[in-house]
Amino acid sequence: MKSRLRLSIVGLMLVVGIALFGFGTSTASGAQTNYAEQCTPGRALCLTVSQFENVTASQPGSDGTRYTWVQWSLRNNGGSTLTQLSVDVSLTGTASFVTPLPAGCTGSGTAITCRSGNLAGLGSSPVTRVYFKTADAPATSNDITITAFAKEGANDGHDCPAGGTDPNCDTNSRTITNSYEQLNDEAATWGLNGNRFNLPTNDGLSSFAFTAQGSAPFFVKFNKLTATDTASLCFSDVVCFDKPLSVDTSTVLSYGTSNPVLFFSHLVDAPVNASKLNAIHYYDPVALTAASNRLSPGTSPSFARMDGVQLTSAAFGLTPGKYFVVGYTAANNSFRLSATKGGTPLALTAGSANGNPIRIIGDDNDERSTSLCSKTLPPVGTVLPKLCAVKVGAKDLDAYLWDDGNGKINW
Repeated sequence: MKSRLRLSIVGLMLVVGIALFGFGTSTASGAQTNYAEQCTPGRALCLTVSQFENVTASQPGSDGTRYTWVQWSLRNNGGSTLTQLSVDVSLTGTASFVTPLPAGCTGSGTAITCRSGNLAGLGSSPVTRVYFKTADAPATSNDITITAFAKEGANDGHDCPAGGTDPNCDTNSRTITNSYEQLNDEAATWGLNGNRFNLPTNDGLSSFAFTAQGSAPFFVKFNKLTATDTASLCFSDVVCFDKPLSVDTSTVLSYGTSNPVLFFSHLVDAPVNASKLNAIHYYDPVALTAASNRLSPGTSPSFARMDGVQLTSAAFGLTPGKYFVVGYTAANNSFRLSATKGGTPLALTAGSANGNPIRIIGDDNDERSTSLCSKTLPPVGTVLPKLCAVKVGAKDLDAYLWDDGNGKINW
């Protein structure tokens, strides 16, 4: 058996933002912070604010921009209608708002105004969320000031910051701080449709690049795992080199062959040369159905070149673990599972469950490239996946894995 250095790509997993009441303190990527409602005395104009913190600071260049958000809602805690409500929002530093803004909002750069009309007694407004670019590095945070106004004729101009005592307040304001991710081995952003993003670790030795697709923004976190994660990502006879990477998103994305993603890593003192470097990609889970001892994902994705399946829970009469694909049938995209490479097919019980497709990349010549060792998008029509590795210095390698699906990778 040939010895293979392994890239194992681990499927994009849902990261649930931890909702905290009060000010967030974690520097881990991706945390929603909810602030307690703040009401003015007398007129009872109430303001509730939330934000998403610990996104990475931006860098010069279009693919170095990272985005996060702040949102708010208003509540009338009195019996009479509050009229002509509006909210001013401002940012500090080089942070800036994303356009187009939500309906009813105007402005750009660091200052916007959002108008929401009247608010009946004891009524609440819908939540308004606006996205903004994080400030440029080396910034570690930016401040956000949210000021709500109710236009009430003779009462206009009665400002009430937190703790005010004016009985006719028509202004409710608070300032919060949006903290940025500062961990060496992580990077994060909210992906906005059509934008190209590059998420590198602080040392620049690993990165993930993608173009966001879809009308709804989604959170993406890239991080370098620890060497102890390597063993759990090993598969078949591929030699593991302790450089595991992971990407998490809040949605299951299918990028497609026209929109490839790129995993990059600089491998120091690599144990094999560039021509022997291989990858293992653990793709996002797919729904599998078992019948007559065969598994099928339907028509997509194709399992023609998949090498295995990872079951994270007991299914089909099998315990959790990694199994080899054997006996693939192109006519219906079905296959069987074995405990060993090319081994005896296992008996399966009928049913449905999710599994992660596993593919070794680079063990076939058509999966390798000598021209795609670059962060420039490959030519349209390039058949993916493609692995390109180039020698740097005496024993180091720069490795590029272009693929059309999400996952985890271990170099």
